[in-house]
Amino acid sequence: MDKRYHLRYRRFGCVCQAPNRHTASASFGGEEALRPANAVLPHCIFIKEKERFRKIDFGTILFVEALGSYCRVHLEGGHDMTLSFTLAEITPKLQANFFRRVHRSYIVNMDRIDAFIGNLLCIGPHRIPVSKQHRSEVMRQFNILGSSK
Repeated sequence: MDKRYHLRYRRFGCVCQAPNRHTASASFGGEEALRPANAVLPHCIFIKEKERFRKIDFGTILFVEALGSYCRVHLEGGHDMTLSFTLAEITPKLQANFFRRVHRSYIVNMDRIDAFIGNLLCIGPHRIPVSKQHRSEVMRQFNILGSSK
C-alpha cells in the first residue's frame, strides 16, 4: 500500500486501515472527508463583524433577505446584519431543518413563523411573500388543522 494513502487517512483521524486504491469507498478521501464536521456547534453560525466573529444561534435568526449581491440577516429584537454574501452563498451554511427558501429573495426560519395569510408568512411585524414555485413545499411543512371554505 502506498505510504501517501496511509498518511492521508491518518491525518483525517480515521482509525481504520486505509483502503486500497481499487476498493476505496466514496466516503474515504472524498468530499465528505474534506468537508469540515460541524458537530461541535451545530446550532449556530459565526458571522464576521469588523475584526471579530459574532456567534449567532440559529434560533435567533428570523429570516434572511437578499439585497442584490448583499443580504440582510434579520435577528430577534429588531437587530439586522448586512453581509456581503449572496443568498446562494449563505444557504449551505444554514441548517436545512430550520431554514427554508420561500422566495427568490427570502430564506425563513420555519420555527419563527407566527401565521400565514394567503401567500404571506408573518414573523412578528414582518410580512414575507411566498412564491408560487416554493408554495407547495412550504405548506407541506405546516401541521394544519381545519379546512378553508
